[in-house]
Amino acid sequence: MITTVPKPSAFIHEIQLETLLEKKKADQLTLDEVFELEAIGELDRICTHMNAMLAN
Repeated sequence: MITTVPKPSAFIHEIQLETLLEKKKADQLTLDEVFELEAIGELDRICTHMNAMLAN
């Protein structure tokens, strides 16, 4: 049985990510939001890597 680590995809997180991406497009991110968006990207990369490791 293959176990995968789910990506943080709760509805509220998706809304927050969309908001951050919209603000980034408009060049309106605060410094805290820049760090938050970078952290979300890093978590996504970690989850993707872990899922790939578990799939092998």
